Amino acid sequence: MKVNGIIRRVDDLGRVTIPKEVRRKFSITDGTPMEIFTNSDGIILRKYSAGEELLNMVSVLAEAVDDSVDDLEREKVSAIREHIKEIRNVLK
Repeated sequence: MKVNGIIRRVDDLGRVTIPKEVRRKFSITDGTPMEIFTNSDGIILRKYSAGEELLNMVSVLAEAVDDSVDDLEREKVSAIREHIKEIRNVLK
């Protein structure tokens, strides 16, 4: 994590203003969805990426299909795998 020496105070509603130069560098504009994570070192803000979340969901789906291959018809499994592949390509 890069230290940039910028300090901001939390207001009475718990808000912290992200400096303009940081917002500009990471293309954060009004209404940009942000994810909030915590770890032992502190708080991490990251731009929310729906594509990344969808990619994870597709991976879970792919694993579920692989686990159910004996219960499903082989043709259906092949079709589902092809759709999963197409979705992954769109998300990348």
